[in-house]
Amino acid sequence: MTRLILTSLAWLLLVSTVAAQAKVTVGDFTGRRASKVRAQVVKALDGEVELVPNSDVESAAESLGVDASTAEGRTAVALELGISAFVAGSVKKKGKRSTLTLTVYDASDGGEVGTGTVRGKTKALPKLAKRKAWGEIGSLIAGTSVPEPEAEPEPEPEPEEEPREYTAGDADDEDQDEDEDPGEAEGPGLVVSVGLGLGTRDFDYPKDGNLGGLPNYTLTPWGDDAGVAPAALLGLQLFPMAFVGGGLASNIGVDVRAELVFGVDSVDPVRDETYATNALRWSADLMMRFPMDGLEPAVRLGYGVSTYEIESSPTQRSPVPAVAYGSVRFGGDLRLGLGDSLALDTHLVLLLPLGFGELGEDDWFPGASALGLESELRVAILLSESLETFVGLGYDRYGLTLDPDPADEGVGLGRVAGGAVDQYMHVRLGVGYRI
Repeated sequence: MTRLILTSLAWLLLVSTVAAQAKVTVGDFTGRRASKVRAQVVKALDGEVELVPNSDVESAAESLGVDASTAEGRTAVALELGISAFVAGSVKKKGKRSTLTLTVYDASDGGEVGTGTVRGKTKALPKLAKRKAWGEIGSLIAGTSVPEPEAEPEPEPEPEEEPREYTAGDADDEDQDEDEDPGEAEGPGLVVSVGLGLGTRDFDYPKDGNLGGLPNYTLTPWGDDAGVAPAALLGLQLFPMAFVGGGLASNIGVDVRAELVFGVDSVDPVRDETYATNALRWSADLMMRFPMDGLEPAVRLGYGVSTYEIESSPTQRSPVPAVAYGSVRFGGDLRLGLGDSLALDTHLVLLLPLGFGELGEDDWFPGASALGLESELRVAILLSESLETFVGLGYDRYGLTLDPDPADEGVGLGRVAGGAVDQYMHVRLGVGYRI
């Protein structure tokens, strides 16, 4: 047993001594969060071996006219820079876990020596790589060597700038740069949210422009005594390429939302008439996000419809027109991490309505135009890596220019107003799942 321990210690000492004399370069990694994982591998090797920056390898390959990803190219570059080993890496994700495969190539012949692997949760993989990389590939690096120069003497090369020394500080700078890379796939591939809400609605004609004496609308006294409408909501964000690998494509996705108001009747206090009331909002947007450490801004472009219909009673037609705003949408989102347990989500979208429903028909205001705004602020409590609960406050507003014409059918019916404001407020509670 003593002999075995002494032999093992001698072997470890030999590996450390040989590896310390080696010059190693770490190439680009592939896969999800590849750049971050690579930076941590660089930190793991720093101090154990002499690191040659990958930029020096690329410059040498370009000047020699070789491809450093091939065996012949690796050997040529290694002879030029005195490198004994090349390290490559790839990250593959399955579910919530990822596997890093590190491949070591011997510079003497450009061939593969062997591989090492690091496995763990996707978010924790960079830290695991820093802790375990040397243990996985240190002995492989120790067995590599610099290529032997050709027997025939070659012309004296022009003096070249010595490769700069690679330090841990360089790795920190590189890690910082990668955090700012919009192509880094750090965001989730799927976000699903469900919840309930309470909302109000106010539709008002300005007093000085309401020449036809048209009635305004609010949930109170028109609605129930509480003055709020309950709603069910559903949201879905999908970034398909985030499940395949990193890069710019992994941050392009779609966002679909729907909210259905239920259990509301509108009561006309003047006519003492009750009208069934329905409301539905939905939208579908194309999104581009830019994930960074603790911060995820995004932009969106899409289309959505917001309806609010007060149906006619058996004896009377509703004096408040139904609306169906079909709008082009453009805006942005921002998710800000507040430590390990909280996140703040903001949402702001400009609405350009193309249709208005009954409000824009011939017997109301066929010349109507509008500009709208949709906004929401949410606070999310992170229950786990994937699960969160949230509370949000939303405000939507449409500023309407009704522009009645004396020849309009609605003017003959006494429907004359210069403009209107249609606004909604919401409080929402729900849960979200992010993977």
